[in-house]
Amino acid sequence: MSVPSYRVVLNESLLSTVLTRSPASRRRLREKLEFLGEGLWDSGVRVKRLRGLSRKVVFEARVSRGDRLLFTLGRDGER
Repeated sequence: MSVPSYRVVLNESLLSTVLTRSPASRRRLREKLEFLGEGLWDSGVRVKRLRGLSRKVVFEARVSRGDRLLFTLGRDGER
């Protein structure tokens, strides 16, 4: 059984925040983004689906004890 890979796209706000972080913090975030891209949501990074009133599905990934990433899934061509 193969694990799907995902394209991870960062918005400008996150990118500007990442660039102001320390190298260790950027390395930790990059590692978590790689886990998300490889679909390792149980072992590499903790991900949970958030509940809300919107019809769009929003997920939360825990980067560290205090940092969270909110993200959605979308289509990219046939993927």
